[in-house]
Amino acid sequence: MFIYCERAEDIIAHFIGQFELRLDEERMRLDYAEFSYRARAHEMAEPPPTLPADAAQLHRVKYYEPGVEHAPQFWHPSGEAPFGYPPLTRPEADAPRLEAERELPADRFDIHPSADFDWGQQIGVSETPVFIPAPGQVIFVVNQQISLQDNDVVNLGGGPDPVLDPMLEVRLADLVLDAHSVAPGLTDTPMPTSIEALPQFVADMSQEIGTLAEDDEHVVASGETLDGTWVNGAAADAAPNLKDALPAKFKPEEPAEEPPEAASAHETSDGPEPALTLEAGGNLLNNSAVLTNAGLTGGVVAVNGDVHRIDAIVQVNALSDNDNGLGPGGTSKAYNVATFATTLPEPPEGAAIDTTITPQGWQISVVEGDVVFLKWTSQVTFAYDNDLHVLTATGADSTITTGGNIDQNIVTFSDLGNYYDVILVEGDFYDVNMISQVNVLLDDDTGWGTDAASSSGNLLYNQATIVNVGSQNWLEGMPDHYRDAMDGLDHGRFSMPEGFGGDTTYAGHEGLRVLYVKGDVYDLNYIKQMNVLGDADQVSLAEAAMLDPDATSDWDISTGSNALVNTAAILDVDVMGDTAYVGGEEYSDAILIQADILNAGPEDNDPDELVAEVVAFLDSDDCGPPTDDDIGAPLADSGAPLDAMQSMLA
Repeated sequence: MFIYCERAEDIIAHFIGQFELRLDEERMRLDYAEFSYRARAHEMAEPPPTLPADAAQLHRVKYYEPGVEHAPQFWHPSGEAPFGYPPLTRPEADAPRLEAERELPADRFDIHPSADFDWGQQIGVSETPVFIPAPGQVIFVVNQQISLQDNDVVNLGGGPDPVLDPMLEVRLADLVLDAHSVAPGLTDTPMPTSIEALPQFVADMSQEIGTLAEDDEHVVASGETLDGTWVNGAAADAAPNLKDALPAKFKPEEPAEEPPEAASAHETSDGPEPALTLEAGGNLLNNSAVLTNAGLTGGVVAVNGDVHRIDAIVQVNALSDNDNGLGPGGTSKAYNVATFATTLPEPPEGAAIDTTITPQGWQISVVEGDVVFLKWTSQVTFAYDNDLHVLTATGADSTITTGGNIDQNIVTFSDLGNYYDVILVEGDFYDVNMISQVNVLLDDDTGWGTDAASSSGNLLYNQATIVNVGSQNWLEGMPDHYRDAMDGLDHGRFSMPEGFGGDTTYAGHEGLRVLYVKGDVYDLNYIKQMNVLGDADQVSLAEAAMLDPDATSDWDISTGSNALVNTAAILDVDVMGDTAYVGGEEYSDAILIQADILNAGPEDNDPDELVAEVVAFLDSDDCGPPTDDDIGAPLADSGAPLDAMQSMLA
């Protein structure tokens, strides 16, 4: 419910942009410029014949003759062109063969050829290739960070303000370190800053996965590939719904029933009963990222070098929820949900393939160097909401809110590129998909003098999905016509090998769109998400509230109900068919790591000692400054200001 996704709009905008680019190309007449360049590069042995033209010739009848009709010679678009075809000079071709090649079947050319039609390719001049645009490289780097300090102090008791425990930051830092101790080589890896560093990055990740798969206690599943859903370390048929797991505060409210009609007679009322409502929790930290990678999509992919593939998900929930002196208010829940899926596109229903049609030619796109698709996303949220409250009895209905913060990082990105029937890679192919998710919550709440409070009911939720579209079974060794094609394109020979015409994989294709990459292909998708929340609230009743408990009849105190949510998805489209070839070796690693770190707190803690610093200020008659013995330790300056009253009092 928190994912902002506009994939439909991205797809529409992509194809509108392709249409606009095509119109611009037509206006610029790039085909004419390319033809002029080729004409100069390949000079003919003899200049083409020219016909004398009189610029001043008249195009109307000089005199009138009755019964004589004058009209230009008629020609049909599907028939012979009015001026015939220019003679071609080719040593190996004789006149009868050239004459036969000029006979074009009418059933294939039912319209007049356009200006950019390549006659040379259709009549068998294989030295004249047809080039199509090459794919553009994509580097998408996002760094989203939120830092919030909302340490509130509410004192209704009339005495000195309580002091925040300086050890809270230390305890929160320990939780963060414990969470980062799980697979640090995968979660804390820096982003490669150059193309030269990409192969070493993939090698380091592969080595780290191999080490973790051998002896790490948090490894749930590993292997060459993974397929399925896991929840909290166990395989599951379905994942729990985030909407159902959220605390009640974040669920949509049911429509309220219409109030009954008011009585006509005026009734006297003494006003609402005295009540006090405190909301010290209810914080929402949400990171959401969706990456769609379809920038380089092919029907068949053939890699002459090696193939390196990595799919990895690391999920960690670290929670410390040791409450003292407050009501339970529900149980905190932690979920790690991971899904690996592999799918193949299904052909349209009713689509029949005409096996009698085979490729007769191709269109080529050549990339001289490497092709890089790098999408690196980092989302980090730090929130400190350690509130201090000294409450007393009130004679009215009062509401105090010191929590309820909402911090969200949302990103969605769709890389939509060109489709090729064949992708030929001379070098290596690197395909990496990695997701790292960490939630850290310190919710050690303390109360004194009241038990009418809810202090738990928190949610830590990690959900990650990696979907690979295309064949995951790479066939070792390539057919000869693929190797011949790479060798020819590498040496400037652009003719299509005859083997493609008899390859049943391309049945129904009259022509092929081909991409040839002379270097390596890097396809790297990385998502890192982290939520850190410190919500150690302290709530105490002042002496006046304890002496006169009937002054406020209704207490509603909530210090929990926090939600830390990470949702991430990677849709990686590589091969639209079920065929992929590798000439070298295939290296494939997949791993899933899920960990729950629950901090039980110090074993010898006395609940009375935990609230000692608050108890020192409960006596309204004692207005003296606190001593070191009262607070337990000198107050350390953390560099962040204390928010004296970031709250709403009604």
